[in-house]
Amino acid sequence: AADSSSSSSSSSSSSKPSKLPTYILKPLKGSCGGGIQLVQNWGQVDEAMAEGKLAEKKNWLAKMRGYGSLMAQEYIAAPALLDGYKFDCRLYVVLRRLDPLLAYVLHEGMGRVCVEKYSAPAPENLANICSHLTNYALNKMSDKFVQGKEKKKTTEAGDNAQKQTKEAAVGGVELDPHANKRLISVVIQQLREQGYSSQLTEQTFWRRVDEMVAKTLLALQPRLKKAFSEALEEAKRPIPPPPHTIIYPTHVGANDDFKGGA
Repeated sequence: AADSSSSSSSSSSSSKPSKLPTYILKPLKGSCGGGIQLVQNWGQVDEAMAEGKLAEKKNWLAKMRGYGSLMAQEYIAAPALLDGYKFDCRLYVVLRRLDPLLAYVLHEGMGRVCVEKYSAPAPENLANICSHLTNYALNKMSDKFVQGKEKKKTTEAGDNAQKQTKEAAVGGVELDPHANKRLISVVIQQLREQGYSSQLTEQTFWRRVDEMVAKTLLALQPRLKKAFSEALEEAKRPIPPPPHTIIYPTHVGANDDFKGGA
């Protein structure tokens, strides 16, 4: 744990990354980035807990989302960046059956890009949520946020022009590849153009995602079965025979050598 005395660190504008370990605190039932904080010492943890408890007393939504009960994760301080901006990938998993386990992964998704350039966590920038958190609900409030609007098709020819005006089409709709929400296939192509390993292809990306999803569901399977059965029993309904379907949006980020983490 970090020494609580580090809370007296200078709040200068230095861009040097802090050597303190950084943790991200999240409400147990939170969503949309609400109540999330980055901390580097125990004093900040105590403050975050106190703020959460106070929010629960004042706001029923904060109470419902468990702002006063926080979970901690080690923060990836050196993430993969897209043109200097932090991003993550929203994936869609359909859990078709729990026993035996059967799930499907959609091999397309949404890349979510921050609106502020990324700087390694330091005491002076921990509160810069639009640099550290990719949540749409937070970043859309910034005047720098670029909506994913339709774009007109270009008639320019040539490899260079094609690369500069590359657009992603879904269902015949042209999407802006520079919006703060863009297709994962576009993100992968942009990362390759940015100079990441030539081994970063859609095929290798989705193979690693499939492996990660399979391992995650296998780990969660016993608890999911128990929770599902208890919920149905509480509702006084008979457990329906399989199959039953659950759709999980899952977020994945990666460090700068593309070792992923959910």
